[in-house]
Amino acid sequence: MKKTIAKISAIILAALSIAFTSCHDDLFGMIEKEVALDKSILQGDIMNMVVYKEWILTANGSIYAKTNQPSTYTNLYNHQWVNIGTPEAAIKGNQSPTTYLIASDENYLYALTYTWDENDDGDNAPTSAILFSGEKQQNTIKWTIVDTTAITNSQYDYLLIKALYDNQYDNVTENPDKSYTHDLSKRKAYATIFNPSSGKYGIYELNGSSAPTKIEPPSENLLPGTTEGETIKAIYFNDETFFSKYYGLTAGDKFLYFTYSYTYNEQSYGGSQIFCMAKDKTVTTVATDAGSIFSIAKTSDFILLGTASGLKRVPLLESGLPYGNRLSFQNNGGSIISEYVYMVYVLNPNKKESGDISSGTDEYCASTIYGSIGSSSDSWDDTGLYAYYPAKLIWNKDGN
Repeated sequence: MKKTIAKISAIILAALSIAFTSCHDDLFGMIEKEVALDKSILQGDIMNMVVYKEWILTANGSIYAKTNQPSTYTNLYNHQWVNIGTPEAAIKGNQSPTTYLIASDENYLYALTYTWDENDDGDNAPTSAILFSGEKQQNTIKWTIVDTTAITNSQYDYLLIKALYDNQYDNVTENPDKSYTHDLSKRKAYATIFNPSSGKYGIYELNGSSAPTKIEPPSENLLPGTTEGETIKAIYFNDETFFSKYYGLTAGDKFLYFTYSYTYNEQSYGGSQIFCMAKDKTVTTVATDAGSIFSIAKTSDFILLGTASGLKRVPLLESGLPYGNRLSFQNNGGSIISEYVYMVYVLNPNKKESGDISSGTDEYCASTIYGSIGSSSDSWDDTGLYAYYPAKLIWNKDGN
């Protein structure tokens, strides 16, 4: 099903000066390496990546999993993703169910799964959205439908569940043998759900397959411009969870970082500024030359940016604030993708961006064609998941 993330997002979110050289192109940066790309890639619209139990997982219609241990420990690189399927239920819709949004807490994996039918125009259109809770059993997941009946009046219309997300809490520590320990004790999962009785969307904390709990976060924990009913992302920072209507959202020890990036009326909008909220909740605005930013992830020394024209990065100052001008990659990161990047993910944010086997960590991003494939500089074969592994020192396609 060759739907772009712009279309999928529109369906889901329809209601809604340091010693670095400034470089506006690669002329003043490192010459990026030309590499032969692998043929295997997890294709399609990849919106997020989560850690759950011993896995990291992503979804492109189906759900894929691999170990949450770093490649520097396993000595395993591309092609390690395993298809664990997608939850199914006897809800209306003639086509096989698809999952694009996943989330996790300490105990459960969650999936927002759609069923589809052909509409009057001959296009595939969602007919229902079902929220599932899953528990890991050996190498598979046992799925159970989350009880949302009291909220949605037993309805499964696809517009009733706007988004599924978690607060991204993952306290990663590196052990002496180079393995990682992932502390997920403060990780919470949420869904933005419409209640026909109240006529409003609200934020609900998920509790496995039990009925979700309505929460009302303090107004200061809603990022600027965000209302409860618009929330599509959350982040844990300074012992609190913050909620946002924007795609770009990450945090470190000193700052919470977010961007003004969203989808409205099937159009995507991305700002070029990074907003940095300190622990006292004051916000510093940093202008960048990165163009339209749609996703962000933090390493120890850079903010990794997914933009409308590929992968970019801006260095971090000792203060924790980003330096506005982007710095070229020392590998092929700046040229591997020329289209929209709605997902970036760093396995261990305490490590360096583009680091080697001692200083670096596994990094991921996903390419999406926005609009017509025919007018894109990338082909359908180039859309999907890419990865950086420190032992390889380059970005490449990543698949199963």
